[in-house]
Amino acid sequence: MVMMDQIDNVYRHSFSIFKYKISLYNALFMLIFYKKLFKKLF
Repeated sequence: MVMMDQIDNVYRHSFSIFKYKISLYNALFMLIFYKKLFKKLF
């Protein structure tokens, strides 16, 4: 039971890091996308 709890904690921790990385890459992609868009416009 304790082992399952530890696994659950590790899983949740890695999942939160995974979500954080996705949002980070998403922000980076948006930044590059808007930079290219502005270069086309101006």
